[in-house]
Amino acid sequence: MDEDYEKPGHPFKYGAGRQMTAEEDAFLAGLMRTYWRDMAPDGFGRISKCPTGVLTHAELANLQHLILECRLPTSIGSGMFGLPGYSLAVYDSPEPQGVMVAKPEVKFVLMNTHLHWDEKERGTTHQKTWIFFTGFTHSPENLVLLDYYGIKRPEPRGRYDY
Repeated sequence: MDEDYEKPGHPFKYGAGRQMTAEEDAFLAGLMRTYWRDMAPDGFGRISKCPTGVLTHAELANLQHLILECRLPTSIGSGMFGLPGYSLAVYDSPEPQGVMVAKPEVKFVLMNTHLHWDEKERGTTHQKTWIFFTGFTHSPENLVLLDYYGIKRPEPRGRYDY
């Protein structure tokens, strides 16, 4: 196994932190509506969601800016429906740091399939996605947020590869 297999991406630099504006919250809600579609109900009447489409470069840059500027907690997961890949859950920050009133809710889930990769990068996207997502999830600032809100810390990479 490659010695860099477990190595997370270089941590992103987080801002001082602030509450999201109503427009920023609407942006995340819009991403959910645009890039996740409802599937047919299962046998129990539950509606699952399926990722669809690729974020524009501007949308991805805005999402990254919000995570870092507003110090939004993130967590990493595996691909959907047994597909290889990773997911990045982006939570809201329901209150100023230090005044906990509620556990944050997931506002958007970014999948590896939502990312724009050039044709020449085929075959390396799994590793590139890991490095990009873990730049958020494994950063010292995010680990503090995960602990603060009681969200599970990242596990070893093998837990997400199947």
